[in-house]
Amino acid sequence: MPSHASSELDMQPSNCASHAALAGSPPPIDTPAGARELSCPGCRSAANQAAKFCGQCGFRLWDPCLDCEHQNSVAEKFCGSCGSELAARLNGVLADAQSRFAEADRLAEFGRLVDAAALLDGLTLTAHSRLANLVTERDNRVAAYRERREAVVQQSSGVLEEVNRLIAAADYAAALAEADKIPPALRVAELAELHKQAAEKVERSNQLRAQLRAGVREKKYEGLLRVARLLAEVTPTDPLVEKLLPQLEQWQASADSRRATACVAGAVEALKNNAYRKAESLLAQSPPITDETLAKTYQAARERVWLATQIADAPYATKTLAAIATRLAKLQPNDQTAGRIAQQVSERAAKSAANPRGVPAPWGKDREPGPLGGSLEVCPLPPALVAACVQRKVAAHQVSVGYGLGLQALGGAALPLNLMPVEKKGWLKKLAAGRGRGASRGWGLDIGGRSLTAVCLESPANTGDPPAVGVIEVIPYGDDVQANTAPRDGGLAPAVQHALSQLAERHDLTQTPVVASLSGPKTLGRFFALPAPTPSKFDQAVEFEVRSGVPLPREYIVADYHAQVLPGEPDDVDDVPMRWVTLVAASRKLVAARMQSLVGLGWGQLAVGSSPIALLNTALSPGGAAADRAALGDGVALLDVSGGSTNLVMVTATQVWFRGIHFGADTMIAQIAKAMKIDQPAASKLYYRPESAAAMHTLHDALAPSYDELLGQLTRSLELCRADTGTRPNRVLVTGSETNAPGMLSHLRNGK
Repeated sequence: MPSHASSELDMQPSNCASHAALAGSPPPIDTPAGARELSCPGCRSAANQAAKFCGQCGFRLWDPCLDCEHQNSVAEKFCGSCGSELAARLNGVLADAQSRFAEADRLAEFGRLVDAAALLDGLTLTAHSRLANLVTERDNRVAAYRERREAVVQQSSGVLEEVNRLIAAADYAAALAEADKIPPALRVAELAELHKQAAEKVERSNQLRAQLRAGVREKKYEGLLRVARLLAEVTPTDPLVEKLLPQLEQWQASADSRRATACVAGAVEALKNNAYRKAESLLAQSPPITDETLAKTYQAARERVWLATQIADAPYATKTLAAIATRLAKLQPNDQTAGRIAQQVSERAAKSAANPRGVPAPWGKDREPGPLGGSLEVCPLPPALVAACVQRKVAAHQVSVGYGLGLQALGGAALPLNLMPVEKKGWLKKLAAGRGRGASRGWGLDIGGRSLTAVCLESPANTGDPPAVGVIEVIPYGDDVQANTAPRDGGLAPAVQHALSQLAERHDLTQTPVVASLSGPKTLGRFFALPAPTPSKFDQAVEFEVRSGVPLPREYIVADYHAQVLPGEPDDVDDVPMRWVTLVAASRKLVAARMQSLVGLGWGQLAVGSSPIALLNTALSPGGAAADRAALGDGVALLDVSGGSTNLVMVTATQVWFRGIHFGADTMIAQIAKAMKIDQPAASKLYYRPESAAAMHTLHDALAPSYDELLGQLTRSLELCRADTGTRPNRVLVTGSETNAPGMLSHLRNGK
């Protein structure tokens, strides 16, 4: 290996030091001992071995080894100290530097200026003659990256403001171009999101523009109006939209008119042949109609189709269905089948009044489980209640909650839960369902959303017989919105107070137990299983559930509970049986306000009960829908749709669950008034007398959103029931004052 040791040059340190001092240059180069002469690689002349540069041509004479920094003559190929190949090592450093410069440029292009500067800062370059330019370039680039970053940061706020302005003006292409001024890595979160939004809009507008041009080029105008309107939403000022939109609207209007005319004409022809399903299909294909004469023909045809559909889908032969069938027979005089069906429905509806359980005669075919996951039926009621209602010409399902409250007042309720509970001695008395101190008479007051229903029950002469129904009073409140508005303190509305005063004038309730209702949405239910080691500990456990499960401070609520031994558990305290607890709670302030209103009438023996529990007590009473609890299987759900609210109650052989929903006749009447643009009294008349509507299908259309809302709430509630109890009933029994709401049962049954 070549080495400086083979040179015959001799070093003169004193002369080198003197020369360095005079020239102001670094100390002499540490050359190998014995070196005397050095030939300049540039001009081949002899050079001073202590000089850094050739005195004749200025060529650099020495460069450090890039591995050990030993100074070597530029003519040497290998390092005299470590043996490293000098040229190869230099080429490696040069290649690494060029690679770093290229990567830094790429990072800078994407706005990663900090990363680019850091990458070059990590490039270590020694004082080598071939690296001097790279050192300068590195330092210049690092400085440039940092200056550019500072400039971008200062520019960002102005760009963000301009992008916001352009997007607000729906000029997404300009907004995208403006946002691109800031590299991606330097965009703040808001600017990055705006850039994404603008890019999506530009891409979408390009796609829509291409569809428009292709459709126009190929003269395929069907559907282009929708594309043009979408493009107008994305870029309102697009020149293509401004040019084509009016033309496409004109073309579409002409095409829709032709299609609507053909659909309506086909439907009318189908109705002449009594082909109702075909007419329904054709009407469904018709686009919106603007021609007034054609619109009247369309509505007339749709009325006939709707009537026929209701007759086919209705589950029961009710008075409303009889009115529908009669109307169809009149509108379709050539349809002999329609006339025959009208007669059959009317006959079955008349016989329904004689049903001892209050269930209308069945009509439609049995269907697969609907949206609620099971069958939907009218709830059978106790025969004694139905007979009393028939005698008094009152709808039995309107009285089901009042009857349950009357049972509680009489001491015959299965679940005697009282929201103003008296002290009960011993927990076993809580478990002895319905074994309260009996009374000869008891009043139940169902304070509903649209009427007061009062039921007076009398103790039966023979033990085991159902109580006798002494009085049934249904006092409507009227349609005065102001009179039906309850005060904010939780008291009763003026119309309700007036109805109670009317009841007090007609009957003496001063010496009789009275239980008044609190609607389902105003009561809270909690349902759980607890062990019962001792009476005191069981009460303490229930109290803990009250405090932890009711989202109000304990002093703000009143609560009562009922417990039942779970199946397979011994009814013995020593064996710690598990019991299913049904807990009912309500606002103390609300209950107190209701009690104060009733006390003012001079009634002394007062209590407040929950409407869902009253409904359940009716079902559990002799002859009720759930009287035989052992045979309930997965259980049944009781659906009570009344004037102001809806109660959903689930009962199995051992479990009870309920939920109140803010939905009732008030909701549906308000929807009719809104949809049909009529006042409240007119809407109420149409609701309770749907046959008086000029077109019954328009009434159904107005009610459909309300029915969809109810269906959605019921579906969610049944899922909550499954979560709380582990079961979901496969039968839903409908009761309440709104059982005969026009089209409600069909809608809940079929989902439409």
